[in-house]
Amino acid sequence: MIAAYAPEFLRNTELAGIAEDISERAPAVQFEFPERLRNTQIEGDPTSYSVPKPMAPGEEVIYRVQAASFRDADDAQQLRAILLLQNLPVELSSSNVKGQLWHRVVVGPFTRKLDAERARTRLREQDLPAILMRDKS
Repeated sequence: MIAAYAPEFLRNTELAGIAEDISERAPAVQFEFPERLRNTQIEGDPTSYSVPKPMAPGEEVIYRVQAASFRDADDAQQLRAILLLQNLPVELSSSNVKGQLWHRVVVGPFTRKLDAERARTRLREQDLPAILMRDKS
């Protein structure tokens, strides 16, 4: 190995002996992947490709995306204004959680899950922890 990178060091007989010892001790490389691949069985998950169940007549699913939640109402209003300027339908809601008032910024409603997922992607691109919510009416 040393001979390939620095042949001038091999002039010294001590270094030549060390290089030979290192090359003798180096383990032989064995490739196990082809053998493992032949002897392995992979099972797929068929549930990921299942067709969604049809809704009952009169039942409609509404999707919303929670963009963020704030303790300060002004922060929630500021984010709401930013999202409105991006042409997203935004609502504010407030709720009391463990004695503290929280203000949620929610994008939606959407009747199609695809539209909600697109809105969630746009929010995540802005580093917002977007959460998909689903309501049945």
